[in-house]
Amino acid sequence: MFITSLIIPAAILWFLITFFTRSTNASQTQTEALIVVSGMLVVRLVTRFFLAGFLGIFVVVVNIVVLYVLVDKVCGTSRAVTIRICAWYFGISILINLFFVLLAS
Repeated sequence: MFITSLIIPAAILWFLITFFTRSTNASQTQTEALIVVSGMLVVRLVTRFFLAGFLGIFVVVVNIVVLYVLVDKVCGTSRAVTIRICAWYFGISILINLFFVLLAS
């Protein structure tokens, strides 16, 4: 569970942040990715606790907004780069989740 909840999203974000910002400072982008993933985990836990029972669709909306805000504030990228990072992150995350669902069944 640790691998799917922390390491894989951190690796995806680290790659996307490095790729789209064209940064050469690996330690800075790694720190930024870990901060964004940690913030996402905290918000995901809180939203699932409060909204999962009756407002489950809003959990996804809140996660998208939080990812956008965290990438924007932590990485300091432009709006277009932030949107690209968020879109690619959710696209890759959906594919990986589908893979794990198919693997489990």
